[in-house]
This record gives sequence, C-alpha cells and structure tokens, in this order.
Amino acid sequence: MKLKDLTPEMAKWIETNEVIFRVNHRMTDEQLTTLYTIYNYVYSVNKRKTSCGRCLQGVLKQVWGHYQNMNIL
Repeated sequence: MKLKDLTPEMAKWIETNEVIFRVNHRMTDEQLTTLYTIYNYVYSVNKRKTSCGRCLQGVLKQVWGHYQNMNIL
C-alpha cells in the first residue's frame, strides 16, 4: 500500500506537538482529532478516534514513524 506524504501543515503540527509522540502524555480532544485526521489521510482509511490506550499508541507510533521516514528522505 502506498502511503501519502504528509502535508506541510501536518508536518508542522507533528513538530509542534512532538511531546505527545515521545512521552506518555494526556492528549486534548483537539489533539486526538488532529492525530486521527493525519493518520486517516496518510493511510487512506477511516479509523475513528477512540479512548483505547493500545489503539492510540499504535496510531501514535505509525504517524511518528512516517514523519521520521519523510524527514530522512
């Protein structure tokens, strides 16, 4: 599956909110919404935001990994 590249706005949001990817940090509803919007855009899915901790960790890990891979290229 071909992943979409992050838009400059999405990359900037990730940079600004880097702490949520690096530390177990309580997220606001706005942060959750934006995170899932980015995830759904990149992976071309329609995953709904959830309070499931394990699900959230998976989304965080995938978005952060994609961001890091884009910055290496």
